[in-house]
Amino acid sequence: MIVMTSAEIDELRHALSVTELSQLADQVQALEALDVIADCEGDLGDAAIVLALRAQQLPEEEGEEWLASLAKRCRPLLCEAAVQESLQAKQWLLAFERVLASQWVPPLLVLPVVVYAVKVGLDQFCPTDA
Repeated sequence: MIVMTSAEIDELRHALSVTELSQLADQVQALEALDVIADCEGDLGDAAIVLALRAQQLPEEEGEEWLASLAKRCRPLLCEAAVQESLQAKQWLLAFERVLASQWVPPLLVLPVVVYAVKVGLDQFCPTDA
């Protein structure tokens, strides 16, 4: 189970409140997603299912498995060097904007996807060319 602590939720809520996403609607959806994560006691898998249903998605897998497969779709974006650097510095904007612009996932699910990749560990999430 991948969980965000209340401190991590508060930190991200603050970062989102002082950050300007490309559109106000995107920022509102990111904050809504964060509220759902908080309501689910930080459990990203449970929150992803709630958000998926709100976004009219019908997950066929359990929460965390479904979130992992959704995040995998965004791997090319999240594993770009510039995005990885911004995430490691806890500068979320570039990753959010890349995933939002791709339209690969519904806007309500962008935040859980990005947080999932970070919580799994970018070194583990992003394949290396070996």
